[in-house]
Amino acid sequence: MSAEAQEAMTMRRAHTRSQANTARCVAGILAATVILLLASAHASSQDWPARLVRIIVPAAAGGSSDAAARLVANHFQAVFGRPFIIENKPGNGNALGAAFVAQAEPDGHTLLLSNSASNLTVPLVTPKAGYDPVADFSHIVMLTRSPYMLALYPGLGVKSLTDFIALARAQKLAYTAANRGGLGNIGGEYFQRLAGISMQHVPYRGGGPAVADVIAGHVPAIFSPVTTLAEHVRSGALVALAITSKARVPVLPDVPTFAESGYPELVMSSWFGLSGPKKLSPDIADRINREARAFLKEPQMRKLAENDASEPLDADAAEFTRFVAAEVARWGEVVRALDIKDEE
Repeated sequence: MSAEAQEAMTMRRAHTRSQANTARCVAGILAATVILLLASAHASSQDWPARLVRIIVPAAAGGSSDAAARLVANHFQAVFGRPFIIENKPGNGNALGAAFVAQAEPDGHTLLLSNSASNLTVPLVTPKAGYDPVADFSHIVMLTRSPYMLALYPGLGVKSLTDFIALARAQKLAYTAANRGGLGNIGGEYFQRLAGISMQHVPYRGGGPAVADVIAGHVPAIFSPVTTLAEHVRSGALVALAITSKARVPVLPDVPTFAESGYPELVMSSWFGLSGPKKLSPDIADRINREARAFLKEPQMRKLAENDASEPLDADAAEFTRFVAAEVARWGEVVRALDIKDEE
């Protein structure tokens, strides 16, 4: 072999060794980086909460969602030793607050009081909501859920669901479920499809004015959560026909379910939960989930839930996520079939 060939072979071998060393060096750096990132994520989840935690309520202050959030925030503050504050961000039917949390850093310091509006009906009926109700969030824990009820103005003279359906077939009736495109409106339209009747929906900007007008007889019927209507049924201001729970509720034991009245498809509930941005640490989600579930099992919380006809869902984060996804899929089909859109 000539001197030139030997020199070329030596240079090639040196280059190969250099490449191998470089590859090993890069691999080592990558491995170290991964270890550091994993260690950092573990440390950050163990240190959570490191500062004030905001629970975003996507509705105005003073409502039922606000009250639920404050109960949980006060408990978490006592347990975790950091301030938990409520920040109300109403607007766009709960979408404004939900979108804000979807875009927040997934460090566990910004949470959402998610609900059956923000993470179910609003994205289904409002294309401009700007987020996916499942994929853009880390759903952590369900706090409460309440079935819906069909109730009437007593002056209508109807006492049973069968008689109401017969009356609705004989004449055009109106009903309200507060806002257009909400779960009550979707459930009300679905009930009409199942029962073979047609009613006019009268929208309101909120449940309070809707209930007041039904009690006054301006609208004959209302489809709304039991928590909103129970006290008026007990006082005689409204007549309850059926509820959407799987079984009768202790707070109104004489009111039958839609299922036992011949409409097993009409099982539904409004709900509140806690969610965070997507990619929230599973360790942080698990800590929040376990503490919230323990809190909800305390005697005073169980009593409050019973009084509100709340149906418990004692579930981990994965099961709660599956619940939200199943609700979106189920009611998405109904919304498309009935062509329900928001008020705009």
